[in-house]
Amino acid sequence: MVPAEGPGLGLLPILVVEAGAGAAAITSALRGESRLELFVVDALTPRWIMFAQRLAGTVIVGAPDATDAMDAFMQAITAGVQGPILMVLERPEPSECDYLLAAGCAACFGAPVTPAEIERLVGIVAAHGSVARVDPMLRITLDPIGRTVNRGDRRERLSQREFAVLYVLSLSEGRPVSADDLLARVWGGEMDHDATRENLDYYVSQVRRKLRKLGLRESIVTLREFGYTLAPSKTSVGPGGASTVPITGRRRTF
Repeated sequence: MVPAEGPGLGLLPILVVEAGAGAAAITSALRGESRLELFVVDALTPRWIMFAQRLAGTVIVGAPDATDAMDAFMQAITAGVQGPILMVLERPEPSECDYLLAAGCAACFGAPVTPAEIERLVGIVAAHGSVARVDPMLRITLDPIGRTVNRGDRRERLSQREFAVLYVLSLSEGRPVSADDLLARVWGGEMDHDATRENLDYYVSQVRRKLRKLGLRESIVTLREFGYTLAPSKTSVGPGGASTVPITGRRRTF
């Protein structure tokens, strides 16, 4: 049985933290934006922080009191969330936005969010998400928005979970990653019945299959009773039996 996944490919994935009882009403403006894929939570737990590291951005929504949103923002900053952190507050004071911007916030918006502000928000997260990761070990390019893996002139599209598995392994830069850590980082806060070792093994096998289509063999190594790691792929055989070697990927911008 194939495990269920989230929304489709090609969207800008962002984590939305609804900090406060009235935050959900403010988030509705973002839910209507067709270019965004929202993962909505009511608290920034350690698992969601790990999940946010592979998304295009984090939006913290605060209402009616900005205190919870400010706390969530400081938690994200302290944890080292790498993507842009944007704040949407109900009637923010100018001093609040000044403080947030000085502390590392990418943008501060007042609610309700206008269409022009949504365009600016989308532009900020798109600028971050459009920078592909080049894996130096496998010499592949990982595109987090299109969720594709590119090697030379060949490309494979991955599902949401498949891409997350490969991306987390790539970030480890050859260091072993435990199965428990992979489950937490790939599923984020959605550690439900779907987050099982059996499903993780399924997605790893799917990633291996797609990497083989790119000419990469045995590039994901299973560590018995622990987890997985990336390893330099053996020389592959291309069309007609010709030996092939990896070609360094190039960064893509949109």
